Amino acid sequence: MAEADAAKPHAIMVQFLFQGHITPFSHLALTLASKGCTVTYVQTEFQHYQMKSTAASAHPHQLSNEEAVDLFFPGARESGLDIRYATISDGFPLDFDRDLNFHEFYESILRDFPARVDELVGKIVESGRSLTPFLLPMLPTCGLQQLPTSTIWWMLRSGHQQLCIYP
Repeated sequence: MAEADAAKPHAIMVQFLFQGHITPFSHLALTLASKGCTVTYVQTEFQHYQMKSTAASAHPHQLSNEEAVDLFFPGARESGLDIRYATISDGFPLDFDRDLNFHEFYESILRDFPARVDELVGKIVESGRSLTPFLLPMLPTCGLQQLPTSTIWWMLRSGHQQLCIYP
């Protein structure tokens, strides 16, 4: 299994932090996984909390990463898709009002979030799950310290760096 994982491209998808990006990015994750890629789908802890709260009646307990995959990508594992799920801190507590304090929040994202992504990417690379990772960042500076630049792809769409395709 480890050899098969090493041969597959591994997309590390860091979702853009604002609503309206979730559905297209999720569809891209499913498309990449259906083409044989391993996908690690990354959301902030706050995004995870919001989505989990929406589904609280069906999942009243703390969701494991496996349960999150089932919630956010229903049927993906049963159909053989290799989608993994991870959360990352945006640097603020869950009760911090990101809308009311938008400027403080966004400045912190631009300044501090790339280092958090670098740390997560480093953990994934060090885990040895895949030798061919590539990063689909929500910001062009995320993950640059942990991967060779040839494995990082993005394109500009609607003013945001959000989506990448590997060769």
